Amino acid sequence: MTYLILTLAAYRITHFIADDDIPFGAIRTRIKLRWHSQNNSRYADAVSCYWCVGAWVSFALVGAAAQITSIPLPGLVALAVSAVVGLISEWTGA
Repeated sequence: MTYLILTLAAYRITHFIADDDIPFGAIRTRIKLRWHSQNNSRYADAVSCYWCVGAWVSFALVGAAAQITSIPLPGLVALAVSAVVGLISEWTGA
């Protein structure tokens, strides 16, 4: 149950950061404009990439949860959660 909750939470946080206009839309737009102007378009694209954002969110979320609960091999769990977040994003067409 813990892994399911972590996965769904990671997906929602990833969706907030990568796609939702509120609260991260203005921040994401500012980052994209700044990085595109500095010829770092691959980094600008990373803030709206579900696979990229999902990996960072998953590692942060599983790392925090590992401090509270006993999650065995948190690095591997974070990779698994990240993979599911990316697959859900592709499945939903986000």
